[in-house]
Formats: sequence, C-alpha cells, structure tokens
Amino acid sequence: MTKFYRYLCIITITTFCLFLMVPAHAGDTASVKKDAATLEENTSTPKEDTTTPQEEATTLKEDTATLTVEDGTICKEVVDHNPVEPGTSFTASVEKLYCFTKIVGAIDPTDITHVWFYGNTERARVTLAVDSPLWRTYSSKIIQPHEIGAWNVVVLDQSENVLASFSFTIVEE
Repeated sequence: MTKFYRYLCIITITTFCLFLMVPAHAGDTASVKKDAATLEENTSTPKEDTTTPQEEATTLKEDTATLTVEDGTICKEVVDHNPVEPGTSFTASVEKLYCFTKIVGAIDPTDITHVWFYGNTERARVTLAVDSPLWRTYSSKIIQPHEIGAWNVVVLDQSENVLASFSFTIVEE
C-alpha cells in the first residue's frame, strides 16, 4: 500500500506542475516545451521499494500511532451507536455495563482491544474491529453482584499500546 501512495503522490505532483506551466496565451508553446523538458529532467522515475522489514514495521507503527480514542465512557447501554446513562459509579445490581469508544485516525482496517479489570485482575479481553477513520464500537461485561469495588477498562491498539483508560466503581446498594 505504501508503494501505491508514493506513486500516487509523484503522479499528482507532476500533473499539478504541468498544469501550472500551461501558458496564458494559446500561441505561447515554446515556454511550455522548455518547462516540460526541465520538469522531465528534474522528475525522478519511481524506484523499486527497497524498504527493509524493520523499516516497514516502523512505518506501520507510525501509521497506527495516529489511532486515538476521541471519546469513550462506561455506560449502562448503547443505543444507535451512542452511550446511554454514562457514569463512573454504578450499583451492584447493574448486571451489565458497556465500554463505548469513538476511535479516530485508522489509516487501514485495524483492531483495538478492550481489557476489563476488576481491581488488578483481568476479567475480560475483547478484540474489536475498526474499519474506517471514524469508528464507534463497544464491548460489554456482566457484573456479578459481589464484584464491588474499583474497575478499569484499558483500550489497546494492535501493538498493545494504551490508547485510553476508563475507571469506574461498583458500589453496594
């Protein structure tokens, strides 16, 4: 995909430069021929990509670095891709909670992971697809009545980098 974008950029720049060199008067073709020859001399032909696997991995890491959580919350429900009754404290009778996230910046389809923690214990790990530059998604977790205390949901990218974290508490009724 990287090669394609490089070629596309070269073609776009070349086309733009040629457009700028079109003479104001239709009869003035000598300067266009001279400018076109100069452009041809100064425009390098695309070379075969010699990117090493390590460089490619670095490029991929840079590409996913643009992935961010623009909005996120813990809530009681998600309706029409929107969080309902968000909060940071819920009663033990809540039964189920959702972690809603609005992800921006995905260059290509990718995945994120919601990791649910009760205290310091991982209780669930949910991998979710992100298929466009602006994507809303969520995961859910059944909360047992005895699981009173501090909870946390950590949002990770494919490389296990932390994108966001959402804390909440389950309290007795």
